[in-house]
Amino acid sequence: MKRNTLCLSVLAAAFTLTAGFTAFAGQWEQDSNGWYYVQDNGTLIYGRAFTDPADGSEYFMDPDGYMMTETRVNGFWYGSDGRRQEKTEAEIAAEAAREQRLASRPSPSKEQAAAKQAAQAAKTSKIAAGTTRLAYQAEMKALMDAIFIDTRSKVKNNTAIKGSTTEDNIEVIYRFNVDGRGTALSCSLWKMSNPENSRYKPEALELSYNRDIVSDASEVSVFNNAFSRLLTAALGENKSKAVYDRCLAEEIGGGGSFEETGVSDTGNSYELTYRNNMATIKITCSEIDPNAAAEEEATLETAAAEEAAPETAAEQQPTTSVIVAGQGALAAASEAGDSAASETVDNNSEADGSNETEAGTSSETEAAA
Repeated sequence: MKRNTLCLSVLAAAFTLTAGFTAFAGQWEQDSNGWYYVQDNGTLIYGRAFTDPADGSEYFMDPDGYMMTETRVNGFWYGSDGRRQEKTEAEIAAEAAREQRLASRPSPSKEQAAAKQAAQAAKTSKIAAGTTRLAYQAEMKALMDAIFIDTRSKVKNNTAIKGSTTEDNIEVIYRFNVDGRGTALSCSLWKMSNPENSRYKPEALELSYNRDIVSDASEVSVFNNAFSRLLTAALGENKSKAVYDRCLAEEIGGGGSFEETGVSDTGNSYELTYRNNMATIKITCSEIDPNAAAEEEATLETAAAEEAAPETAAEQQPTTSVIVAGQGALAAASEAGDSAASETVDNNSEADGSNETEAGTSSETEAAA
C-alpha cells in the first residue's frame, strides 16, 4: 500500500512540473506596432527567422522583434499572416540565374586592378579606350594629369593664369582660370556611379574650352593644343579631329552656335554644345565590357560545340572498308561452307612476316574469289 502511494506521489509531482512548463511556454502578443513573440524565459526574438513550436510555421522577426509580413527575406515570401511560403519553381530558377550572373561579374578589386592597368596603358596610347565608367575615368585621370601639368609649365610665366585641381568623392575637376576673365579650360570626372544618388550624372566626363578667355597668340596656341589632346584622350583620334576642326572653324565673336551628338572611336556616346565661343563635350560610357562580351561569346561557342559533338562524331564515322589480305577468300569459303578454306585463310593471316610474294598470292586468291 505504501509502495502504491509513493508511485502516485511521483506521478502527481511529474504532472505538476509539466503543468508548470506549459504555463510558462512562449506565446504571441500584440501591440500597436504589430505581433511579437515572448519566449518562455520572457525575452523576445530579434532580427532572425523563428519557428513557432505550436504549429511549426516559420516567421521572420524584424530588428525590433516584430513579425514581418508581406515581404521577402532571403528569397522567401512571408505572407500577410507572417508565415513563410515556399519558393516556386520559377522563383528558384530566377534566383539561380541571378546567382550565375553575379558570379560571372568581376569583383570590385579585379575591376580596380583592371582600371589601373588601363590607366598605365593609356599613358602610352594617349587615348582612353575604356567603355566602362571605372576604366574610362581611370584612363582619363592619368591623361589629364599629364596634359594639365604640361600646359601649366608652358604658361607659368603668366601669373594671371592659374591652374587648380579639386577632388572629393563626387568629382575631380582640373581647370585653368584667368584672373578677371573666367575659366579657359576645365575637365571634370563625375565619380558618382549610383543613379539613385541625387548628385549622380550620367556622363563620366565633361570637358569645356572657352576660346574667348585667352588672347595672347602664344597662349592661345598652348590652350588649343591642350584642348586637342584632351579631345583625343576622350574621343579617340578620328572623332576628336572632326570635333576639334568644327569647333575651331568658328570665328571668335562670330556668334556661331551648334549642337552635335555622336559616338567616340571606342563606342562611348558624346554630346557637343558650342555657344558663345565655348565648346562643351559630355561623354557617357556605353558600359559594355568587351572582355566580358568575349568571354560570354566563347562560353556560348563552347556549349554549342559540346552539344553538337555527338552528331559530329556520328557523321564522321568511316564509310569505307579496309580490304585485308584473304578477306575475299574468307567470305567465299564462308558462303560455300568450306571450313578447310577458312582454316587456310586463318593460317595465312597469322603469318606476320609474309613477304611480297605471299601478299601477291593472297591478292590473287581474293581476285579469283
